Amino acid sequence: MAKVTKAAFQAAFLAELKQQDADTDVRKLLKDEQRRELGAALAWHYVKAPDLIQLSRRYVHTRQSLLKEAVPGVEAAIRFFTLVDDQPGIRADLRKALNVLRYCKPPLALPAKQLGRDRDWTAVRGIKEQLKIKDDVVAIIINAADKAYRTGRRPVDAENVSKALLRLNERLPLAS
Repeated sequence: MAKVTKAAFQAAFLAELKQQDADTDVRKLLKDEQRRELGAALAWHYVKAPDLIQLSRRYVHTRQSLLKEAVPGVEAAIRFFTLVDDQPGIRADLRKALNVLRYCKPPLALPAKQLGRDRDWTAVRGIKEQLKIKDDVVAIIINAADKAYRTGRRPVDAENVSKALLRLNERLPLAS
């Protein structure tokens, strides 16, 4: 995909939104210059969010690399506290840590999956919260953003948005 500038994206995004102006809430958003500009800026943030699949792959790679380094390091520390500085309490703690590392299982969900399967729903939640709009308008906005940025993501509807934000709020609630 060719690099899209922020200005080019925002122009394409607003053009996509204008095609959806049959919705009264979208029409109101487009008429209010401040909210329109905020919506375009939030949509840019949404499409520029990190690729969750890449984020998850980097996490798995980093985790495995650190685990490979950690086990020999703890084993060396145990040898040190056995041969050089005899401290049974520290040795026992290190053996516990070594057992944890040896039998360490990967997390059930990758960190990125908390944010969403195919898109970063924290950015979508930000759009909804900051623009104070309903799920159907959120869906229109993110579909327009995806189309303007040519992400190739499948379109969503209000029900998708509602379910995804509900899951996100269960996993990562907003601070009160």
